[in-house]
Amino acid sequence: MWFIPMMLVAGAILLAYACLGIDDAATADFARYYPQPYAGGADSIRMMLSAIATSMITVSGITFSLTISSLAQVSGQLTARVLRNFMSNLTNKLVLGFFVGLFAYCIVVIRTIRLKDDAAGAFIPALSVFVAMALAVIGIGVLIYFIHYVALSVQASTVVSSVADETLKTLKKLYPNLLSKNDQENSATSPPVQAGRSEQVVLPHKHGYVQLIDEQRLRQFALDHGCVVRVDAGTGDFVTSQSPLVSLINLDQSVSQSISQAINRAFSIHSTRTIDEELAFGIRQLVDIALKALAPAADDTTTAVLALDYLSAILVDVAQRQLQPELVTLSFIPKHPTFANLVNGALDQIRDRAAGNTVVLTRLLFLLQTVARPTTHSSRRSVLISHARLIAEQADATLHSDYQRSLVRQQLVETLLTLDEPEKGFSHLLQPVSAPA
Repeated sequence: MWFIPMMLVAGAILLAYACLGIDDAATADFARYYPQPYAGGADSIRMMLSAIATSMITVSGITFSLTISSLAQVSGQLTARVLRNFMSNLTNKLVLGFFVGLFAYCIVVIRTIRLKDDAAGAFIPALSVFVAMALAVIGIGVLIYFIHYVALSVQASTVVSSVADETLKTLKKLYPNLLSKNDQENSATSPPVQAGRSEQVVLPHKHGYVQLIDEQRLRQFALDHGCVVRVDAGTGDFVTSQSPLVSLINLDQSVSQSISQAINRAFSIHSTRTIDEELAFGIRQLVDIALKALAPAADDTTTAVLALDYLSAILVDVAQRQLQPELVTLSFIPKHPTFANLVNGALDQIRDRAAGNTVVLTRLLFLLQTVARPTTHSSRRSVLISHARLIAEQADATLHSDYQRSLVRQQLVETLLTLDEPEKGFSHLLQPVSAPA
């Protein structure tokens, strides 16, 4: 949060000294040729710059207060996990930096103004003062825009959309290759341990969340030592001092301190998760928003449906991508999320929380129907079919009105039709509970 504002403050100070240098070298008396902006002489100019500087500090406080109140509102109504998105937002940093930078600019300029009775003579830095007035006018527009921006940024649709966009960006960066119809899900299994050798684990040097894994370094380690490196702690996993990072299979020596350090250097472990290198964390944020909306205290079905709509956009893209490495070698076995892992993480908790909610249960089935259209891989379609069954069973157990059950049943039939799944396997679910009169 602090870096960009401090850079803007430094830039404002440099701008002030540059303008003062031009004023000091100028020979024209701008105050005499253009009296209106400089009416009142050095005293009034000092008072004006002082007023600008004071107001900028006040506005900076307002900006900071608006940001904090927005964070509190989003944290309470949606989820605390999206606070990181607000803290890293470029607009917040630029606005705060602009106001604080203008304060620093005025402080630098005001100290150079000299009165007539000064020993060095009167001096009014005309260009510097004009720039301060222009920036103050711009600051009014910036404040108005920021109030408008904050009002938009706390809306659920804006927050959910920004999380989804960031997640899709991460997905395309981490998994750029599309999955063709004939491709198989790549998977690697551990080779058998050779006689006289063993499977040894490397422990982390600190606890925290795995944010990044340097797979190239681990591959090279496996080639250099003639062993197999199997990653046990994937991106987003929490590790302790006793959690295995990797398993070294068929290594012809015991794990020394140097080997442990070399493996640990391939892992970036910190106190929080990050969406930049972890697709599942973006999905987790949307799930948290939906769960918060479905909590009895909130009872906000609209926000839950909004989160499901954006989850469907993410899962549609996931369904078309190769999630496992194209080249799985026998010397290196990475740990990447599977399609089933991501779908389970997106739907399981929402389905459980949606008990008795016709709208959300119907929307969950519609999500499966949407994801099923571009899904050509048989194993991935099986995952969607299993979730359709779980949702139908949840609806059958928690909906007691024939009308509600008929709505979910209608969407279930459409979803199964898209999945090319026979309806007979679901025929016992969502039947009318009351006999016709």
